[in-house]
Amino acid sequence: MPDTVDFHRGGVFRDGMSPENETAGPHGLPAVQYCVRYCTENFLVSVVTVMQEVFIMRGFFSLKQVFTTKHLAVMAMLLAIRVILGLPFLTIYLTPQFKLISFAYLCDAATAMLYGPWAALAFGFAGDTLGYFATMGSGGGYMPLFAISEMVTGFIFAAFLYDPARLSSGSRQPENRPDVRLTRVLPAWALNLILVVLGLNSLWLMLLYGSSAGSVFTLVRFGSNLAQFPLHVALTYFVLRAIRRMRSYTD
Repeated sequence: MPDTVDFHRGGVFRDGMSPENETAGPHGLPAVQYCVRYCTENFLVSVVTVMQEVFIMRGFFSLKQVFTTKHLAVMAMLLAIRVILGLPFLTIYLTPQFKLISFAYLCDAATAMLYGPWAALAFGFAGDTLGYFATMGSGGGYMPLFAISEMVTGFIFAAFLYDPARLSSGSRQPENRPDVRLTRVLPAWALNLILVVLGLNSLWLMLLYGSSAGSVFTLVRFGSNLAQFPLHVALTYFVLRAIRRMRSYTD
């Protein structure tokens, strides 16, 4: 039997391979199992690489040129947009207490990309607090701990997308601007899903409603976020790329 091309490796199958094994990936793994393993390994590599860059990147935690008058004006505009996007008529709720679909996160990601971790932390706290009072507490009592979740989300986006060289150099050259790639946006959202949705938010919900009810609410919120994951990644990618081209407004 002649050799046939192996799609996954660009090589050949061995003689005598049964037709049912032709869907197997490298190392003899089933195709689905291989895809899961491949995505997991690349996600972990991306996270480790970004964390290494964060702690060795010169100026990542620097406050220099972050809170300038011009930058504060842009942050205020993004904060106003975030509050508007969080209003009830632009948000779909599963229950009065739980959002199902909202686009306020785009402003958090933009601030993190443009101005780094400190701006992202401040923006997350201000956005969550002002967003609550802008809706007149329609979602229930104010829980300050959820502001921590917003701050962590902003920090995650900053770790994956922020480039301090843009602020320090003051250059408008594209190579000095934040690098928006799917290989950065996708793991940022995946890490946010694990640390914030499954981690922090589940803890806050258990503190509010008890372990049993909190677990149920966590599963509902996790399922909603998982279903919207492709939409979140796509919108974040295209919106941030568009913002990156608007350098005359952000530099």
